[in-house]
Amino acid sequence: MTAPRADVWTRPRHNLRLTPDGGWAAALCRYDDESAPQVEIWRRHEDGWSVTPTGASAAVTDQLLPLPGGRVLVRCGDGTRRLRLVGPDSATTVARTAEPSVRLLPAPPGDPGTRCVLAAYDERTTRLYRLTAADRLVRCPGELPGRTEDGVWLGTRRLALTLFRSGGAATVVADLATGRTRPLLDVGPNTIDRAELYSPASTALVVRTDAGGADRIGFARLGADEAFWFPAETSSDRGLRPLALDPDGRRLLTHEQRGVHSELAVYDIADRVREPLPTPPGAQRGPAAWTDEGIVTPWSAPTAPTAMLRLRPGHPPPSPVPVPGAGPARVVTVEGAGGPLEAIAYGGDGWLHAPTLVVALHGGPLSAWRYEFHPLLSALAADGAGVLAVNQRGSTGYGAEHVRPIRGGWGGPDLDDVTAVLGDLRERRGDAAPPAVLGHSYGAFLALLAACAAPGRVSGCVALAPFRSAAALHAAGPGPVRDLVRRLDGLRVPAGPLGPRDVPALAGRITAPVLLVHGALDEVVPVRESRALYARFLALGRRPGTDVTYVEVADGGHDPLSGGEAGRATAAVRDFLRSERR
Repeated sequence: MTAPRADVWTRPRHNLRLTPDGGWAAALCRYDDESAPQVEIWRRHEDGWSVTPTGASAAVTDQLLPLPGGRVLVRCGDGTRRLRLVGPDSATTVARTAEPSVRLLPAPPGDPGTRCVLAAYDERTTRLYRLTAADRLVRCPGELPGRTEDGVWLGTRRLALTLFRSGGAATVVADLATGRTRPLLDVGPNTIDRAELYSPASTALVVRTDAGGADRIGFARLGADEAFWFPAETSSDRGLRPLALDPDGRRLLTHEQRGVHSELAVYDIADRVREPLPTPPGAQRGPAAWTDEGIVTPWSAPTAPTAMLRLRPGHPPPSPVPVPGAGPARVVTVEGAGGPLEAIAYGGDGWLHAPTLVVALHGGPLSAWRYEFHPLLSALAADGAGVLAVNQRGSTGYGAEHVRPIRGGWGGPDLDDVTAVLGDLRERRGDAAPPAVLGHSYGAFLALLAACAAPGRVSGCVALAPFRSAAALHAAGPGPVRDLVRRLDGLRVPAGPLGPRDVPALAGRITAPVLLVHGALDEVVPVRESRALYARFLALGRRPGTDVTYVEVADGGHDPLSGGEAGRATAAVRDFLRSERR
């Protein structure tokens, strides 16, 4: 068997995906700051991974599906609806779809005549298609009434899908030969119930539900009575999810977020025993595979941008070698309005008293900062800034009590925490400039609100892909985003003197310079949100390029710092934050 080890690469990867057998992978990588990401093909060997750049450019909004044998299917997210087949020396468009929203699913096991299955959604129904080995799209019988996610094969023709409806989602099984569907798991009208994994060897089916406000992993034996059981050992309110089954289908690899750190464990399904699996400090970064040689999983840490770990239960974990130039980070505690908060500090021992201090706010909102490599935060620290990435109330990984305030409280307790942290930092910094705030997506919305609510505590505001208000996002966002706003009761106005959390209505309170950055192809927060914000600031008499700056990234998606123009956008952020006016 292969010993535990870690392969480490200097540049971060996006959209990393593994084949079901863990033998191949695909990822996107930008090799310089001026070019678009390239599709890479990864192959696992006994002594590590080989990586082959294909030269085929792609966007982070594109879906990747690695195929056994070393090619990659790419679903373009640029509106062209193309499906490309990429190899080491070729890239060919093999199909186009009529539906605007498409997800790529692996081919049924043991079906060499199919490259993949597509779940295509037209805003009302989902249709399933087979892409044959001859690159023909063949529609499968039947359709499903709504949007689907995930996709777990229960043999060669039955596919378990998560079917969304108003308020929640249930798991259904679609027979691709007959078009018939049947319910499989439906815990309640407002729960999200998913099929996650299936083992033909043991007939073990792994599911997950959020019933009761916690993540609960359950099991059934397919073909028996299909009665599900949900052990107490596989329930957690800290983001528990299943990653992979062992080759025999008897043990389950799980991931749980414990604050900023990832924790892996192995659960014996029959004995109902869950044992921790030691790992180096860091964050698990995507799909995993469990082969006869052990566990393969992507990983990241502040000093290891992209690592692929090989783990074996009962063995010590590998230690990824730090990459030169990747600065370390430390976990610290700061005081929020409701008590202590965990945060990650970049910038060495003197982060607090650096000439520029940046308080970074994560998006989501059901998310959190993780102990991993972050290109922008690392770049700011390399510029000499101190960076504090805060997990305020509403962040995941800290239990139900910490995350609950985000429900019905967009810009409520989380904003109170942020303004409290800003006030504490300003006091601790003495005569130095107040901190700047930086956020992405929901974090950008929160950063703008912080600049409105506590103008004297903020020296600058960087908003990446912001939105004006929860109501504006609900009106303009795509279906999954509208569902999220409704599920989290985001339209409710939090208590407090600030009133409705509407940035245009509050923008006159902002005294610090503002930088808005948005991708023109943003598929989550429409770019018109930033355009409207910029117009509002100009209407208030703010000077363009001095009081307010707007950068629109032509090829940018929801992360405007990861496309072909990422270098220009990142430079704008770095220049803004190291400006002498700060």
